[in-house]
Amino acid sequence: TVRLKIYKHILKRLLSFGFFLRLIDYPNALFAMASLLWVTKFMSLADLAFFPMARSFFLQVSDVSTRVGSVYAMRFLEQAGRGVQRSIMARQLRQYLLFQLLVAVPLLSWAASVALPFMVRNFIPKYAAANQAIIILLICSFFYVLNSGLTNPWILEKKLASRGIANVVGLTIMIIALSVPWFILEIRTINIVAYSTLAGYFLYFVYMVIAVGKDLWNLYECAEIILSVALAAGWAFVIFYSGYVSIEENKLFIEDLKATLFMGGWTLLAILPIALYGLKRSQIYKGWL
Repeated sequence: TVRLKIYKHILKRLLSFGFFLRLIDYPNALFAMASLLWVTKFMSLADLAFFPMARSFFLQVSDVSTRVGSVYAMRFLEQAGRGVQRSIMARQLRQYLLFQLLVAVPLLSWAASVALPFMVRNFIPKYAAANQAIIILLICSFFYVLNSGLTNPWILEKKLASRGIANVVGLTIMIIALSVPWFILEIRTINIVAYSTLAGYFLYFVYMVIAVGKDLWNLYECAEIILSVALAAGWAFVIFYSGYVSIEENKLFIEDLKATLFMGGWTLLAILPIALYGLKRSQIYKGWL
């Protein structure tokens, strides 16, 4: 016999955490949408066509590694349930973070930086003005907090207040990052909005590494993570942008394909040191408990 039955004590426990978690995550949802809402409010219809496309490509690339992050989150919680030592979990979180942001993200972003502008140029050329914004926003993947597993300890320990404060801080940072070039410098293009978005993601990432890492790692380890990821992102941007500008516009399809394949080859060689460094620092190949 199957019948509906509500277990009040279980429902109360779920609501006491899940409802408030959803509530405090609204600022984070606005953080992710802030740049799009900004373009919608202040810019033209053409910009509104270009920027969301560039943003959607960035989110699709980030979503690949985010799915891996969901699997790791389950492992993290399962380890806590088995009573694995906190020091081991902290070390593995750092390993995972470095592997994601210095190995997986650079390679995924490299593939996107080669393929996406080529596709736009040849199949939807009216949107070619968004290609530079695509390159800029791809670098946001290095600082995409959902990729890094940084929120897992707060979920485990039910630190809703800390997460809520972090979400508000992130939203505030993003609004300031968008406002400074717009209102003070008076530079108003989708590329500037993309750079502002990147600055917002970077500053929020720095905040999260410090806020979460102070309870897990030494100060120098937090600094190493921030510096390593920032340098990797900077080098990746130089390579991706150099590859992008090396391809001339208005080429025939075959010529563009040949140039893109050549560009993809040398940019991959240039980006590989980041991945090799990430493998060395993460030491993830040595296996986990």
